[in-house]
Amino acid sequence: SGCVRLYNLILSLPCSCHALNERRDGAMAGRNETRPLTFQLTLTVLALAAFSFAMVVGFGFFATLKADRDSLDRQRVFLTNGIEELAEAVRREQESVSVWDDAVIHAKAGDQQWMTENLGAWLHTYYGHDRVYVLNDVDRPVHAMREGETLDPGAYSADEASVLPSVNALRGMLELTANDDPSDDPEKLVSGDLVALDGKPAMISVMPLVPSSDRVIQEPGTEYLHVAVQFIDDQLIARIGEQYGLSGARLLGLSETASAATVPLLDQRGMILGFVTWEPYRPGVGL
Repeated sequence: SGCVRLYNLILSLPCSCHALNERRDGAMAGRNETRPLTFQLTLTVLALAAFSFAMVVGFGFFATLKADRDSLDRQRVFLTNGIEELAEAVRREQESVSVWDDAVIHAKAGDQQWMTENLGAWLHTYYGHDRVYVLNDVDRPVHAMREGETLDPGAYSADEASVLPSVNALRGMLELTANDDPSDDPEKLVSGDLVALDGKPAMISVMPLVPSSDRVIQEPGTEYLHVAVQFIDDQLIARIGEQYGLSGARLLGLSETASAATVPLLDQRGMILGFVTWEPYRPGVGL
C-alpha cells in the first residue's frame, strides 16, 4: 500500500505544478493590467496640476498688466488735471488785474510806468508769467513784457500770429455780450489756447480790461485786451509731478521718442506741440 500511495503522489505532481504556473501567470497578468491604469492616472494628475499652474500664472500675469494699465491711466489723468489747474491759475491771476477801474483808465492813457508796475512786470515778479501784452481796441500793442523786462510794444509782432486766434475769439465773445444789461452780473470772458512760441509750448490767456465799478463807463467795442503767456517748461512740469507724486516728470520734445507714460500737449486744433513724460509707478510689478 505504501508503494501505491507513492505512485499516486508522483502522478499528482504535474497537475500541481500546472496549477501553480496558472496562478503565477494570472498574477503577472493582473499586475500588467494594473500598471497602465496607474500610469494613466499619474499622467492625468500631472496634466491637471500643470493646467492649474498655467491658469494661476496666466491670471497673475493678467492681473499685473491690468493693475499697471489702470495705474498708468490714473497718472495720465493726474498730469492732465495738473496742466489744466495751472492754466486756471494763470486765468485767476490775470483776472486780479484785468477787472479793475485803474487798469482801464491807465491802459487807455498809455501810462507805461503804471502798466509795468501793475499789468506787466508785476505779473512776472509775483506769479511768474513769462510774457504780457496789452492791446488797444483795434488789437494793436500798447505794452509788452518778456521775462520781467518791459520792451517796446512792437515786440508783440513776434508772437502775434500765435496769439491772434485767441484775440479774435475774445472779440467775438465781446460782440455777443455787447447788448447785455450792464446792471446784470457780467459774464467773465476769457479766451486761450496752447500755442508754440519760439518752438516751445506755452499757455496763453486773453481777457478784456473791464471796470470793477460803475464809476468808470466803457463803451462796448472799446475794450483793451490783456494777454498773459506762461511757458510749459521742465520746472513747471516738475511742480505738477511733485504735486501728484509722478517721479521724473519732464517735457519731451517732438523729435524725442515717446514712451507709454506720456501725455501729448494739444492745441485747440488737435496739433501736438510736445509731450510730457514721467517714470510710471507700476504696482503690478511689485505683486
